[in-house]
Amino acid sequence: AVTDTTDSTVTIDGRVVAESDYRLAADRSTQALIDCCDVAVDGVKVPMEDAGSPLRLPWFTPAATYPYFDLTLLMPVEMTYIGSEDVGGVAAAKFQQATPATPIGTVQAPGRLIGSELPSVPLTRTHVMNRTLWVDPTTGIILRKVERVREALRDAGGRDVVTLLAMT
Repeated sequence: AVTDTTDSTVTIDGRVVAESDYRLAADRSTQALIDCCDVAVDGVKVPMEDAGSPLRLPWFTPAATYPYFDLTLLMPVEMTYIGSEDVGGVAAAKFQQATPATPIGTVQAPGRLIGSELPSVPLTRTHVMNRTLWVDPTTGIILRKVERVREALRDAGGRDVVTLLAMT
């Protein structure tokens, strides 16, 4: 199955904060991603083979750890089964993922931003994600998803100096 999707993060007043377009190809029975059919994230080809789909988990979802493709990190992360919880009358399987601060790029920032005399300083952009999914255990369809995201600029000493994004 090939899916073209756009995810948008929009403020309460309608401003677009972030948007991502992606094409995924997945085995229809296992939901494992496969590399074919021009799969890409924001137009960039990314290897996805054997990563779990961010759209759903497999049919008859096991109560176990499951790979889930993270569209920001462009790699699979582990979703850990943590129990069952009612969602709209369905005994949903609950999974959680906690990704520590992970570098996703570097930027040259004005030195004055961090109290430096230098005109510009290199800072590392980091991404932290805590994601919880409630999944229909028969179909693997995600019934509810909560993501807590934090992105920051980190100095060479490993200290966060500027928070770029903190949202749920």
